Amino acid sequence: MTDKLQQAIDALQAGDKEGAQGLLSSIIQANPRNEMAWYWMARAVDDPERKKECLGHVLAIDPDNQQAATELLQLQQPPPTEIGRPPAQQPAMMPVMAEKRQKRPWIGLIGMTAVLFGCILMVFGDGFSVGLTVMILGVLVRAIAMLSGDLTLFG
Repeated sequence: MTDKLQQAIDALQAGDKEGAQGLLSSIIQANPRNEMAWYWMARAVDDPERKKECLGHVLAIDPDNQQAATELLQLQQPPPTEIGRPPAQQPAMMPVMAEKRQKRPWIGLIGMTAVLFGCILMVFGDGFSVGLTVMILGVLVRAIAMLSGDLTLFG
């Protein structure tokens, strides 16, 4: 660590952010790949966007710098809000829902027709089992229509 970097850290810890920024800026101008100077610059600036920029430089120099990665992640998270109270401005995080799909009530009509046809076959037809089979198929079609949201119980 250079004397100038130590002076900048001492100034920052003493509360002299402007003095620390001046020293750190001169270090960064002399050596743009000085990881520690960028890290301490992130601590010296108040603007969150500027902090993100400085931490981005740290991670570009050393992608394994866990401290910088953690601080950058914290800056990218929205600030916590009061419980039960939505934030004033919430970024759109969920994709826009696709248009609601069109219902197909004709599926239920086909099922009901099959049920009625099965009843007629059972009563007036030659085979009880044929009518029962058609009626069961109709009930299944109506059940599928209800499960897929195309039909309500009595719709």
